[in-house]
Amino acid sequence: MQQKLAIARALLPEPELVILDEPTSALDPESARVVRDAIAELRGQERTVFLCTHNLAEAEQLCDRIAIFKRRLIRVDTLAALRRSLYGAGVRVRLASVPDDALVAKLQDLDFVGAVRRDEADAQALLVSVEDQERHNPELVRALVHSGAAVVYLEQTQATLERVYLDLIGEDEDESKGDEP
Repeated sequence: MQQKLAIARALLPEPELVILDEPTSALDPESARVVRDAIAELRGQERTVFLCTHNLAEAEQLCDRIAIFKRRLIRVDTLAALRRSLYGAGVRVRLASVPDDALVAKLQDLDFVGAVRRDEADAQALLVSVEDQERHNPELVRALVHSGAAVVYLEQTQATLERVYLDLIGEDEDESKGDEP
């Protein structure tokens, strides 16, 4: 109740800037949803909401820009831009059969493909990083069919904010190790 009262008091004067630190922690699911809905409404009113949270699913749902901190600011950007900078645009390609190493190698040789890896959850699927899905997905399908692969479907893949966070923290730790004497 104290948490809900504190949030209500902060929002009553209708400030242009609202700073919320872990606003849904210790709230029951129904109350947390009410708070998330209120934050989303504030965004719609062109107010600035600064949300500090460890709940990455909540941040993914509510935030237009994400700042990643670990002892210092590591990166600030939109989630889409963070995903693109780390992974490119991801496409999951489901094939009618298990792809062989020769097909994977052919895909990796395409100029617009950043990386190709097998989907650990599905032996008949590949995860392909491409520069621009709208422009390159048709070329990707042509290359697959030309190589004899039967394409069942393509779908866009997106890393979660948790995956982005963990990868950025890992990069930062790798860079920090190089700074040590």
